[in-house]
This record gives sequence, structure tokens and C-alpha cells, in this order.
Amino acid sequence: MIDRSFGVGNVPYLDIDNHGVVNIDASFHIHLAEAKGFQSSVTPQTWSLVQNYVADLKQRNIRIAIFGTTTQGNANANATRSLVRLSHSLGIDMRWYISDPSSNIAYLVEKMRKLLHGSASPQVNLSSDEKLQLLNWVYRNAKFHWLCPNGPLRSTQQGGAHVVIIDDASLSALALISKHHDSKRPVIFRSNQHISYSLSESFHSPQTDVLDFIWSTLKHADILAYQAPSQIEYPCIPRSKVGYTLASVDKFDGVNKDMKDWDQVVYGRQFNVSCRDSGTTTINYPNDKYILVEMATAPLVEHALTVLHAYKEYYELWKSSASPEHLPKLLLCVRQTHSHDSGDFFASITSHIALHMKDLQGSIVMNRIKPPEQVWNTLLSKAELVILFYDPEDYEERFLEAVHKGKAVLRTEPLGPYGSLVENRTNVSTVGVADFHAMSQSLFQNLTLGDHQDLCNFPPSNAWDEFTTAGNSVNWFYLASTLTKGKCIEPNGEYIYRLAQGRAKDTS
Repeated sequence: MIDRSFGVGNVPYLDIDNHGVVNIDASFHIHLAEAKGFQSSVTPQTWSLVQNYVADLKQRNIRIAIFGTTTQGNANANATRSLVRLSHSLGIDMRWYISDPSSNIAYLVEKMRKLLHGSASPQVNLSSDEKLQLLNWVYRNAKFHWLCPNGPLRSTQQGGAHVVIIDDASLSALALISKHHDSKRPVIFRSNQHISYSLSESFHSPQTDVLDFIWSTLKHADILAYQAPSQIEYPCIPRSKVGYTLASVDKFDGVNKDMKDWDQVVYGRQFNVSCRDSGTTTINYPNDKYILVEMATAPLVEHALTVLHAYKEYYELWKSSASPEHLPKLLLCVRQTHSHDSGDFFASITSHIALHMKDLQGSIVMNRIKPPEQVWNTLLSKAELVILFYDPEDYEERFLEAVHKGKAVLRTEPLGPYGSLVENRTNVSTVGVADFHAMSQSLFQNLTLGDHQDLCNFPPSNAWDEFTTAGNSVNWFYLASTLTKGKCIEPNGEYIYRLAQGRAKDTS
């Protein structure tokens, strides 16, 4: 008999019902984490803060609905899954709703994201017809899935949610719909996209046009929670509504959990099968040492060339040092998503290696990372050093994954608010995105001169707490608890976690 509960890589099939509810962990019949596990991931002070708001939400039977566009393929989806899993273990009614998929809408959503990031061509904009398509798509999802009897967008008296959290800018119209059916219901918009806009920008650019479009409906939201280091200084957006959160990782999910050596060998061999299928070099698990390069979701050839130049220069330094260690391999990876095709990228890099780096061809591995998440966990766990190229989405989450594993990291962006995690570490550094000389020197310093540190298994600490699932949940539990009491919150550009800490002290 065929077991239809699991798909490729023995990953459980996504269970999404007719109303778009994501039934996580097979409606929680699969037990991946319990409350005690989450409690052990943070300090007693942070867990007490979590429990402070959880007790209030449970006592008043508060229902929380999160609306998104995807259940996989990015860090935001992983964070939502972990948050709902934690909420369930604590007895909070939090549900995750996903919009109907559409190839045409997916293209428009991706186009909107590129415009917000400022990475789209200057000639590209979102036309009036495309804006109408997005609005119609949102209203259609609301009408057929979320406004049915006891639907989450019905008024709270009719069984709707007490708090609405909108997880994607393309769903901003839900703020207006939610307020139309229950004017007193709090609406929170949260975004992990790194959007930087200053008053010096042109008021007539494609980016401002998209911001105007989003704000036309999002202005009905009570709180705009952006993930640092985004900086929003847009005239139409009141600073009083803007608050900031930090990225987080879940130590219990497939990417970050601790795995036994035997399990890593199995997933390492699975990765090698895909390497052979694509005709690239393989990694000999668990013996080969390698440098893991994580490209952006939409990888750029010039970034890969920077790494290749750095690796070639590092190779010369390694030879001149007469090091007894084997030369670490170079592993160039792109995490596969449905919205990006990296075929041209790999073809360009393969051609460059064949023409200019034949002597190192056997030491360079390139591949797309496909599910399950344990494959990436294995690659990250066994890496000697990780190089991270900037990505408008998921960049800080990927950095936290590497820090969580205790890896030496080269990143192309300033540490910003994440510096507190690594202030006592010498193996985390920042290099220019095109500075292959500095990159090669860092590789030599960390891998050949013996400055490599193994700092795995971080114990719970005040510095790390805010970057965990339990610590991150404080943001959302605090907002839900306070706003549903009819109290006003004006973050004014502050970190929401800090506001939650202050509020708990005031009420204690």
C-alpha cells in the first residue's frame, strides 16, 4: 500500500483546507516541538515575559489570524510555521491562512517585491491594470474563503478573529476588508522585506508608486511592523504606527535542529545524488572540508565571480603557505524557490570556471538546494566557513542560521542590530560585495592560519533570546494582548520587543 502522507524527500504534504487554513504538522498530529522545548531555548526572564502575555490571551480566548501568500520557500513562512506551532503548544488560538495560488498573480507579487526592494529595472512599473488584478485577487480570496460563516474576517461577534496579521504587502487590501467588517478589530502588518526609503528619494519613481498603492489600503492598519534593518521614512506613513522587529530562527525546525552524524551522512549523500544528476563535482561526506557560499535567492553572476576570484587568490596563498591541510572545496549554493529560475546563472558560472579556472574545476561544487530542509542543515553543519551575499529577503535569517551553528561567517552587509550576538567573536566579519582581495584574506586567516573557532551550541542568553521563536513571539503576543483591550500603541520607530518588556514591567 502506498503511503500518500509524504512526498519527495519524505517531507509531509502540505495540508491546506478549503478555507486556506494551513494545518501545520498534519493538524499537530506530528509532534516536532513541545512547550518545554521552547522554554529551554530562552532564559527564564524571557519565558516569563512570554507567559505574561500568553496568560492574558488564553483567559480572554483571543483568536489570532495570520494571512500570507506562501507556506514554504522563504524564512518568513518558516517563522510563521514556528510561531503557530509555539502558540498551539501554549494553548493560544492562532491560525495561518494562505491565499489561492495563481501563476499570473505570483508574477505580479514578485514584480511588486522587486519594485519595493529597488532591484527592478527603472523602466518597470506596476500598471493600473495590474493593480486591479491584485485587488480583485485579494477580494476574491476574502469573499470565498475568509468571509464565510465563522470566517476569520467576519466580525468577532460572528466568530471572526480578534486580531488580524497581514504577512505580505500584496495582501494589504485585507486591512480595509477587515476594518469594514469589524472597525474595532486590530490589524497588524508585518514585513521581513528589507525596504529602505528616505525622504531624498524621488516622489515619482516606480518604488514610490508601489508604496502609494500599498498605503492606499494599508493605512487602515493599526501597526506596521518592519523587520530591521529596514528604514521607512515615507511622508504618507505616520511614524507613530511604525515599529521594528528582528529576524529569528527556530532551533527545532529542519534547518536548525541538531542532527546525528549518521543522519548528516544520509542527507549529504542525497545532496551528492543531485550533484551527479546536474553534472557537477560532489562533496565526500563527511571527510571533505568546504566553504559554503549562499547566493541570493535571485543570484547575480557578478557576486559569484567575486567569490571565484577570491577562491583563486586564496588557493595561491594556500599553496605558498605549504599548509599540510587539504584545500577546502568551494560550494556555491542557491536555495531553490518557485519564483526564481537560476539556470542562466549556473550556465554562466560553469562557462567561466571552464575557461579561467580549469586547475580548480574539481574543487568547485555548484547546485540548487532542494527539499527537505535537512539537506541544507547538513551542508551548513559541516561547512568550515559561510559566505553570505545580500538578499532583500531572508538575509538576516540565513545569517542567524550560520551563527546558531557556530560557523565563521563573511557577510556583505553591516551587522547592524545583529552585532550584539557576535560582539565577542573574531570569526564573523564584513567584506565589500566586490572586494575579493579582502575575502581571500579572510579565508586564509580563518581556514589556513588557524583562527577558525568552533562556537556551536549557544546556551540561552539575553543576547540570543530575541532571535528565537519564543523571543520573537513576544512581539506578536504583546501587540495582540494590548490592542484587543482597546489600548493604543504608538511604536514611533521603536523596537516592539522593548515596548513589550516595558509594558510587562509596568503591569508587574
